[in-house]
Amino acid sequence: MSIFKDLLDPQHRRRRLRHPVEYTDVEAAEALQPQKELAVLLREVSGKITEHLGQLALAQRQLMQGLQEYLGVVDVTGVDVAAMALVQECASAIEHFDSCLKEAALPEMQKACEEVVQECENLLSLRQDRDKALRERQHYEEKLQDLQSARPGVITEQISRNLEKLDRAKMSLESQERKLATQLRVFMYRRPVHFRQMFLALFRKYLGFWTQTAKHSEKALELIKADLNVGSRAQIVGLQRAVELNGVEVVVLEEEEGGRRLLVELPDGDQKSVRVENLCPVYHDPLHLEDVDAAPSAPPATTTGEAAEAKEERRSQLHLEPSRVATCGGEVELEVDGLAGPISEVVANGVACEVLSRFERSGRQGAHVQIPAATDLAGGPVELEVRSASWQRHLVRETAMSYFPLMSFMACGSNIELTSRKGVQPDVATRKKGLISAVVVTSELKPCGNVSVEQGQRFYFEVLIDALSEKRTNRTLALGFVWQLPQALLLGPEPGRKQRPAALWAPDGQMPEQALQLPRSLVLGGDPPKAYLAGKEVAKLSWRPLLEVTLKSVLGVWLEMTADHLTISIFQDGDLKCTVEAPVPEDWKWPGLGPPNGLVDVSGTVTCVALRQGAEPPESEVEALFGAEKTGEDAGEMGSSPGKNGDLMGFDVFLLGILVKLGVLMGF
Repeated sequence: MSIFKDLLDPQHRRRRLRHPVEYTDVEAAEALQPQKELAVLLREVSGKITEHLGQLALAQRQLMQGLQEYLGVVDVTGVDVAAMALVQECASAIEHFDSCLKEAALPEMQKACEEVVQECENLLSLRQDRDKALRERQHYEEKLQDLQSARPGVITEQISRNLEKLDRAKMSLESQERKLATQLRVFMYRRPVHFRQMFLALFRKYLGFWTQTAKHSEKALELIKADLNVGSRAQIVGLQRAVELNGVEVVVLEEEEGGRRLLVELPDGDQKSVRVENLCPVYHDPLHLEDVDAAPSAPPATTTGEAAEAKEERRSQLHLEPSRVATCGGEVELEVDGLAGPISEVVANGVACEVLSRFERSGRQGAHVQIPAATDLAGGPVELEVRSASWQRHLVRETAMSYFPLMSFMACGSNIELTSRKGVQPDVATRKKGLISAVVVTSELKPCGNVSVEQGQRFYFEVLIDALSEKRTNRTLALGFVWQLPQALLLGPEPGRKQRPAALWAPDGQMPEQALQLPRSLVLGGDPPKAYLAGKEVAKLSWRPLLEVTLKSVLGVWLEMTADHLTISIFQDGDLKCTVEAPVPEDWKWPGLGPPNGLVDVSGTVTCVALRQGAEPPESEVEALFGAEKTGEDAGEMGSSPGKNGDLMGFDVFLLGILVKLGVLMGF
């Protein structure tokens, strides 16, 4: 009971604080092991609580996700108003459950308990050292006693040596006792602190978590209590035997069988016992009578074609600007057709959005909405749910927007400094000195469109020319793509070894002086402008960036990649400048090429480039270049120049490329 004495007897606790010397070694030592055992127990308990609550939170999220998927494929008008309202409140309660769990910070309890355990173990170790010193002193005392009794009154050399050892043992014991006594005194002071730090704090956090959770669940509980209570009106549904009663409105009289069944009164005065699940509440809310009257009692029969047209019409109810948002989230302007009443709530992929402001424009309800960050950093489509104040009857659900992944610079040459415009990740590359050693590689690119691997994959990225050099030079930038080396694809980083970022693309782990020196690279640019594949020239270019690229120019790099061919194009400010096709080298085909990384050589005249997030290729130019009616060969040769390999362009293909280019420029 000594471990609880200070807490149970305040007078005793105050007396001990005034006179700390009254604590004895024995009393303090007795408290050590129980204190440690309590700390270990609370550490394990808090860990189990944290783990089980985390599993509960995960199960709840899976439940609501499954419910969301169900409601996404069925007609929500088939679910009664009360059930939909309860679903909304339950979803809100579960969302607050997750936030309350984070605020409770239960894992911090494990850390606090671990600190107490460590303190107790240190004291136990000090006590072991003291006991060892005590045994050593006792050993020499007994040994000297035996030696002196054998030859009384004689000081031999052996006795002298043991006297010295005894003195050292006494000094060591005194030092260990002082150290232990000091630490024990501190420990006895901290015992009440330990108790509050562990036991009381755990219950404070744990019970506080449930209190907050219950607070956020009050509205859902109120709906449950109000659902089918005595005196409320309901409609009988889903009976399989007495089907003639389906649709009949009744009044709830009382509960039966512990609430599993309800006794109801029929319109003719008869009474019937009905299961709870066969009753749907009926609301006659004067605020929504207009909505109820406007809604048809039963959906009209439609043909397959009419259903498809209706579905297409529903898809166009939402209008967003912009329709693509970065995975870190962003603000959009949203307008909805056919929504009765102002927008009350917007949900993106099951996550509630912040409605910043509301407006009405040309009969449409609108709002400025903050879209939350995506859970999947790879991006993808976003299903939006927009609800009015009476959202149970007015709900618009569409896949009307998408997330695009954020790009960043991953590796760079020695003369490059990487910075960020918004503090999220590096997306600006600035050459601080020299003219070369300024190669930068972007993060892995995501394919454009829904094109299968067999048909080929397409990739695109854009950079903004943010600064130019004031000094005259005949060097300039180059752009293209680079693929990881085979060893990086197959083996990955060596365990326990810190790897340079550039080791994914450069054999020596360092960026070369020029982009074309990377083993698996396809680069266009420089002066004279040329195309290089794995460092070898494959074509001359008509586009000359040294003269044509200016400040604030936007350069887009497009790639179509098949198993055997690579087709790369450069766009400047939306206009196609050049296209080059090259075969995939045989040594690149094993173990194969994964998605490429963007490649920029910030050389010569260009000193700073910035990635353009969420960039999309110019539709008209890409359609002209890679239209469905064109073959890959036509698209690959158009706009390129003959290379040193002797493959000259046919005059008819060359003329066709010029005519297509002129047609695009003139708007045909």
